Amino acid sequence: MKSPIKLSAKTADIEIPLLLTVFFIISIAVRYILAKANLFIHIYYDELIYLNISRSISENGQILVRSLPLNFKQILYPILISPAALIKNPQISYDTIKFINSVVMSSAVFPAYIIGKSITQNKKEAILISLLSVISPDLFITSLVMSESLFYPLSLWLFCFVWDYIKADGYRQKLVSAAKVIISIILLFQTKVVALYFIPAFIAVAVWDKIKKATEKQKKIFIATIVLLPLFLFFCFHLLLKTGTLTNNIYFNSLAVETIDFAKIRYIFYSMIIYSTYIIFAFLIFPVVLPIVNFSKMNEDYRKITAFTILSIIFASLIICGTICIVEDFPAKIPRIHLRYMFPIVIPLIALFLETIKIKIQNKKLLMIMSASALVMFIAFIAIPPVGDSMVDSTFFAHITHTSTQPFVNIVYPQILLKVGYFDFLKTLMLLFTVYGSYLAIKQPQKLGKILIILLTTIFILNNGILYSKNSMVINAAQNRDIVGQAAIIASYIKNNQGKTLLISKAVNSDKIMETYLNSPYFFTLLENIDRQCKNSYSIEKNGIQAIHVDRGAVYEKTHYIAGINPVFANIDYVLLGCGVNKPPPLKEKMTEITPENVSPYRLFRIEK
Repeated sequence: MKSPIKLSAKTADIEIPLLLTVFFIISIAVRYILAKANLFIHIYYDELIYLNISRSISENGQILVRSLPLNFKQILYPILISPAALIKNPQISYDTIKFINSVVMSSAVFPAYIIGKSITQNKKEAILISLLSVISPDLFITSLVMSESLFYPLSLWLFCFVWDYIKADGYRQKLVSAAKVIISIILLFQTKVVALYFIPAFIAVAVWDKIKKATEKQKKIFIATIVLLPLFLFFCFHLLLKTGTLTNNIYFNSLAVETIDFAKIRYIFYSMIIYSTYIIFAFLIFPVVLPIVNFSKMNEDYRKITAFTILSIIFASLIICGTICIVEDFPAKIPRIHLRYMFPIVIPLIALFLETIKIKIQNKKLLMIMSASALVMFIAFIAIPPVGDSMVDSTFFAHITHTSTQPFVNIVYPQILLKVGYFDFLKTLMLLFTVYGSYLAIKQPQKLGKILIILLTTIFILNNGILYSKNSMVINAAQNRDIVGQAAIIASYIKNNQGKTLLISKAVNSDKIMETYLNSPYFFTLLENIDRQCKNSYSIEKNGIQAIHVDRGAVYEKTHYIAGINPVFANIDYVLLGCGVNKPPPLKEKMTEITPENVSPYRLFRIEK
């Protein structure tokens, strides 16, 4: 059956590497221009940790956050951006990180093309898939100091290597391909812990051929093992946490395992169902549903890559719900959705979808059941939206389910549409698309392919427009720009004079701007910590200053740092007062204020030795 995607003959004749390079360069330019609008870190403490570690790696090869050791294993991304710390100008250094993000994220165009070409066997469709890869996920992500910029292209390369493993014939080819897959998973784990979800999915594919030759009883045992093994490992994981075996890890310590009970275990599986359904809708239903419905009609290789993709979604849901949702969302009816951990999967899903619609739908009953179930769940999401989302997790589907206040065309019929929001209109379109798409999947699958690709492209563009407009209002505020300039002046002065600094902040996240540019070794404490230690007398000895890295509640407070809660601040050169802190702590040594002119939010003091 012909491809549903028709491009001009000229496009087909263009040298593919040249076209991909053009996509790559344009993507870098657009992403970097958008990223330049972001003037300081926003995702606290994720960006702060990545930024500090990258700088400490560049300066002394250590893993430090605010000059204190941190047991942080996901260091591939900090290593990637660490060369930016070599640049003396703090603003240029920060912009360099965003440029590195733009280059790395844009490189996804190459594995995306390989995935598209390998699965669809069609250059035109592969070009389209590669183009979609550069406008998804959010273009705005590259403006953040977050490992998603690296996780996305690495995940796509993993899918390429899994496909190579599936297609490999000889034992040697299988071994080489398996080695590539394993190395990719290791690199992904060094980027984000959640990448563990690829392991059981690949194991299932690796033993596929063995199971095919097994007896019915052996097949049942294998299926039970695949289902129960992640649950067993999950139980062991929580047991190790509860016994204190993993107490030194930054992420593992955030889990309140001591309070795990049956209600929370039940919530994990409940949230998994919600999570998986949300993912299906976020990927526009049919790229997930049709490969499942047509699974029996595929050849062996396509079954394997489909199984790997779908199992990745399932196991990712288990890991995320068992480690994040249970801590942050329990007992909310709809948990917060972390789509960014799974968004790379949308590219192979689109490729599988374009290939699947070339096959006549056989199991029409299953298609209708799955579509109807998705429709019911979507209505539930509208009625009971998720707990919330962050800027990093803010996808178009999240906007649809969360928002209904933005006015839509209320000029012609104000009395009718005055209270009808723009997103209410989009919700209606999504409902209609689900019903109409189910009909097209049976009667005109090629037409469904065209509509879905157009819709997906439109959604990606709209999503980026919404994100950019939503965040640029905050980021480009004149007040923020003034403070950024002043923070950069102070940070440059400290770096040029090679001093160790104590930053005293009024609130946990009140000095995001300063900490974006403060590149020299610095320690951090809250004003309340000083007051508490001094019994509100505001008198303190130099070596008695307490520094506690306060994060999202008491769970983190005592566990983020391995090296002591009360470090001795030897050889402090500067004391920097953050926004809202007006009075410096009196030390034994004399302090001289050296705050540059016109720097109002901050005060800088040099300790006279």
